[in-house]
Amino acid sequence: MLRLLLIFCLLLLVPLQAAELRLRLGVIAVPPYGYENDQGQPDGAFYQLSLQVTRQAGLPADAALYPPARLYALMQHQQLDLAISSLRLDQQMGMSNLGKLMQMEGVLLYRRQLPITPHTLADFKPYLIGRLTNSCPVLQREGHRYYDLSDYKQGIRMLAAGRLDALCGDSGAVGHVMRSEFGGKQPFAPPFVFLRTDVFLFANPALSPEVRNKLAASVAGLNREGETLRIVGRYLAQGAANAAGKQP
Repeated sequence: MLRLLLIFCLLLLVPLQAAELRLRLGVIAVPPYGYENDQGQPDGAFYQLSLQVTRQAGLPADAALYPPARLYALMQHQQLDLAISSLRLDQQMGMSNLGKLMQMEGVLLYRRQLPITPHTLADFKPYLIGRLTNSCPVLQREGHRYYDLSDYKQGIRMLAAGRLDALCGDSGAVGHVMRSEFGGKQPFAPPFVFLRTDVFLFANPALSPEVRNKLAASVAGLNREGETLRIVGRYLAQGAANAAGKQP
């Protein structure tokens, strides 16, 4: 009788264990990488890419959007299993690096009125630069004056109003909000590219080696097939097309 009871208890545990195996994906809530679409559903390049990585690995997952500061806090406390980031979360937080996905350009968008023709980031030392919280860590390292923003729209509007001198970010996100706010117009100086940085998929080190290996193999496979760039490129192109459609 006791043996039958133990078997029954083990069978009850199986669905619970299966439910616990669902991966928790964190996606940065910065368009075009993560945002809510017109139907109020989460979408974006990193949102779809994260889900595609887990699908190809054969692992069930749930994805959610988080503001940058919240996303990195959850990763640091190991309350998420996966996140895509250009910040080196393996070096800063001990996350497992599952492989490079793409490369981003770091840019500074700045007011035309600034009396500079920039050649290096140091040329912006006298000026106030906006950044998303925890992003553009080079500003802090090199002693620049910076202002933390909640999103790029806030930064673009402050820049247009002259409350910021420049805005730091990646070319995809900055370009997306520029098209959203100004369409084809360019009220600022051309973006200054100050770095190119790799973007990786990071995993919670508490995940089993078997799961991490499956995910790393999925990343490698998507890159090899060109699917990574197709997913990301579709969202970058979509932003440009939407902006073009708004022009008179």
